[in-house]
Amino acid sequence: MTVGQQLLERDQQLAALGRAMDAAASGHGSLILLSGEAGVGKTALVRRFAATLDGIHVVTGICDPLPTPHALGPLLDIAPALGFTLEQLLVGSRSGRDVYAAVFSQLSRLTVPAVLVFEDLHWGDQASLELVGFLGRRVDRLRVLIIGTFREEEIGGGGALAEMLGDLATAPGVRRLTLGPLSRDATSKLAQGSSTDVEELYRMTGGNAFFITEVLGASSQDIPPTVRDAVLVRVARRSREVRQALEIAAAIGVRADPGLLSRIMEAAGTPRWSVDEAVDAGLLEWQGSWLAFRHELAQAAIARGTSPELRRRLHASILSELRSRVVRPDDYAILAGHAEAAGDDPAVLELAPLAAARAADLGAHSEAAQLYSKALERSRDRPELTAELFERRGTERYLSRRLADAMDDHRAAADICRNLGDRLGEARNLIRFSYLSSAAGDPVVSETALTTATGLLEQFPASRELAIAYEARGRRLFVSNQPGPAEAGAGSGEQTGRW
Repeated sequence: MTVGQQLLERDQQLAALGRAMDAAASGHGSLILLSGEAGVGKTALVRRFAATLDGIHVVTGICDPLPTPHALGPLLDIAPALGFTLEQLLVGSRSGRDVYAAVFSQLSRLTVPAVLVFEDLHWGDQASLELVGFLGRRVDRLRVLIIGTFREEEIGGGGALAEMLGDLATAPGVRRLTLGPLSRDATSKLAQGSSTDVEELYRMTGGNAFFITEVLGASSQDIPPTVRDAVLVRVARRSREVRQALEIAAAIGVRADPGLLSRIMEAAGTPRWSVDEAVDAGLLEWQGSWLAFRHELAQAAIARGTSPELRRRLHASILSELRSRVVRPDDYAILAGHAEAAGDDPAVLELAPLAAARAADLGAHSEAAQLYSKALERSRDRPELTAELFERRGTERYLSRRLADAMDDHRAAADICRNLGDRLGEARNLIRFSYLSSAAGDPVVSETALTTATGLLEQFPASRELAIAYEARGRRLFVSNQPGPAEAGAGSGEQTGRW
């Protein structure tokens, strides 16, 4: 991957290509098989290497992702650039081997070194792969460097590419180069000048150069369309069973318990072998005892690409399966998420407050506020619960330093309590509203709210709420340089608290 003109973490591969080019110039050519996952930067590396060559002809043949690959498609690109046509090669040829021999003969006549690039061999037709294999076993006699790129994850199921790689394993002029994902440091360099959180970017992309670039260039926080399309095209090329397994796994999350995944797949009629194919394809991987997507962006793209009806059914099935087991406090947020995705409003209303309370206990106040919001969206026909949720969310928003939002929540809770005749609840929320108004620099509104709350509470027997109101008034008087009244007010609060 590049930053400006700098190629990051590819020095070793560039050096290896440079040595191979030097050898080819002296008549000892080689075939470099360059592999790596989709988007890791194979094409960028080859192009950068080509840009360093002076006076050396670089010719590229591309294998296209067609339902039925074009026979010798890359050769159609390469032949004219080397001064001959495919028709000329076919004259007098009675078999594929004759064509391959004609290509070798043309290359052996070159008096200056050249570079031949076969892009995306995983999409190549059988004849093209046989041509690469034929040349690879003889390339050490040529003034040619051949580079063939392919996706490592595409060879897990065997086929012509795997056969070609096996045949070339011991060929003297053939070597393999593998591109891995970028490190966190390289990701950080790419993100320089951006407001993007580097840790989040690295976690989401797994160091995939294409994903990193597209996320950094996106105008929103959503999945870039280019990333979504690239992922969904890869999925679409898989069998129906593998697509089903990936949709189920994506509904579970970035990581899935294999047992849970198997049970949901069994309920959906999806065979277990489809998971193995998804792993072979490089879309899933084993992380210890868990199955996980190699990139969070891939999981998100597949989840969003699943039809709404199927998505709801899957999440309902996952929710039911999870609730059939012992549920721990740390499970509530996961359950609430599946309930929301399943469109199960009663379950969200039950689970989201439990998840919020757990998040608050752990100090995740912003997340707690978000979870209370999910419950509030579904509680409008239950005013008592709505008032309670507003009050709880107000507390979490205050602890998240969202002062204005917290004021709105306590004001809303106070209004609902007043309509319900819950004077203690109204007063309690007015006291909190008063405190927040004062902190926000509005003493008049704060004083009005506190006076109203105190008046309400004084109509009832002494209570904790009234003690809090007296304490708040005493503190306010003290701050305004009225120590006598402040002491009297605090004393009233103390006596009330002992009641």
